[in-house]
Amino acid sequence: MSHLRSCFFLLACLCVCSGAALAEQVDSLWHIVHTAPDEEDQLIAYYQLIGIYESSDTAEALRISREAIQQLELGGFPTDPSPCSLFSQARLCSYTAFVYFLSGDYLPATQWFQRSAKIFSLNGQGAKAIGQLNNTSVCFRRMAMYDSAAITQLEVLTLAEKLQDTTGWVRAHIQQGNIFESLKDYSQAGIHYREANRLAQAGKIYEWGGAALVSIGLLHAGQKAYDSAVVYYQQSLPFHQTPGWEEMRAKTQFNLGMAYVKLNQFEDAKSPIEAAQAHFLQHPAQYKIELSMTRVGLAQIAFQKSPNPHSLAEMEAGLASFEQMEMQNERIKTLKSLSEGHEMLQNPQAALAFFKEWVSLRDSVQSIDLKERIADLETQYETEKERRKAAEWEALHQQEVQKNQLQLLIGLGIMLIFLAAGILQYFRGRHRAAMLQEKMTQYARELDVLRAKIELGTTQYNVPGEFQLSAEVINDLLKDQLSDRELEVFVQLCSGKTNREIAEALFVSINTIKFHLQNIYVKLDVSNRKDAIQMVNQRAAQPQL
Repeated sequence: MSHLRSCFFLLACLCVCSGAALAEQVDSLWHIVHTAPDEEDQLIAYYQLIGIYESSDTAEALRISREAIQQLELGGFPTDPSPCSLFSQARLCSYTAFVYFLSGDYLPATQWFQRSAKIFSLNGQGAKAIGQLNNTSVCFRRMAMYDSAAITQLEVLTLAEKLQDTTGWVRAHIQQGNIFESLKDYSQAGIHYREANRLAQAGKIYEWGGAALVSIGLLHAGQKAYDSAVVYYQQSLPFHQTPGWEEMRAKTQFNLGMAYVKLNQFEDAKSPIEAAQAHFLQHPAQYKIELSMTRVGLAQIAFQKSPNPHSLAEMEAGLASFEQMEMQNERIKTLKSLSEGHEMLQNPQAALAFFKEWVSLRDSVQSIDLKERIADLETQYETEKERRKAAEWEALHQQEVQKNQLQLLIGLGIMLIFLAAGILQYFRGRHRAAMLQEKMTQYARELDVLRAKIELGTTQYNVPGEFQLSAEVINDLLKDQLSDRELEVFVQLCSGKTNREIAEALFVSINTIKFHLQNIYVKLDVSNRKDAIQMVNQRAAQPQL
């Protein structure tokens, strides 16, 4: 840090340590903002100013944070800043987020917490980044954006595992439990709270184990198991004696006292609530809600011990605070207590007025809850309808795809059948062509023979001399098989005459000769004249018995 920076901050610290007025401290910090040449000095001064105003004047704190962002041009991420500058920017973003958070404006708070986490991570400060992400998750829960809260916690768990940060793991499990508790899934919430307590005890970070026990106590109180809640609150208190955990201890004491109130153990309830109130009174601007709740709680205890108008007046003052802060659930509980209290003091008119206001507010809150529930159901219905429509469309699409695939397969099958038929026809054609080629070759040879015979001047079939038989021998051999006319035709056949020559010799037509030849071939069991002549000559050559 520069010498000038040291001087400026020494001046600011002296103002605080000497007990100077708050105005002097603020003037010193504004002097640093306006005169320091180094942006780092300005950043530190800005987030210290925001810290001063964040609880007492959120509007002024927001104005200062916007001025810082504009003056230092923090609209985007720094390109290559020093680590110190990164840390200061992250602190400024974190302070700005807390101001938005305290004012109930959770959406910009979420954005600034996320940015602070990114800058801390960029600066190598993973543990601080985890803290800012946890704050982001809280904002998402406050906006009922439970999916975003759960996703943020998964990011926290991943980063904590990477850094081996046991505290980060514990806090992430507590936040996950808070998310499930908001969704009324108490079983899952309890699992996460107990896992957080186990990890804290194993890692010897007992303060966070106590925080997990408080969460379990709140879970039981939410289910009206106040006896169990008291046990968990009491177990957690010894772990919150260390500095820095005073707020957790005070809130646990308040919750313990209110659990005793629910159990009608008013003597036991008073002491822890008074202890919590004492802590909250140290920072009244920061704990407005808690102070109003402790005020009403102590008034209820005092009234139960001794009904009196002063206790009712304290409740009414708390009711006014709840109405101003729009805490409807606390208003409903306080209105009911006031109605019952005035009835006990025999103030029927006031009791009736508070009772009517209680009924009206209760019904309006229930109506709002019912409308929100109806809206949620309608949203779920529309989502389910869209899901089913998408599923139906997907089913139709699948059917169309399957239909197209089947048609394609059928088409391919038909094509294969035609292809196989074509191939078969092709090979049949080749076989037929080969047979025709063979026949053509045979016919060509026969034509060549005929041409040679024509050139020689003879075309009839010449029977070899060794096969020439007389008509008497033929008649003797075939008279039992052939008729007389068939014998005449066969004798002519054996002489080597053609069909026409046989017909002319016997004075009949060629068709008649063909008819007789067919009968002869059948009876002799031969297929042509050559075989018939050979068969007869073979018979003639055989010795006669």
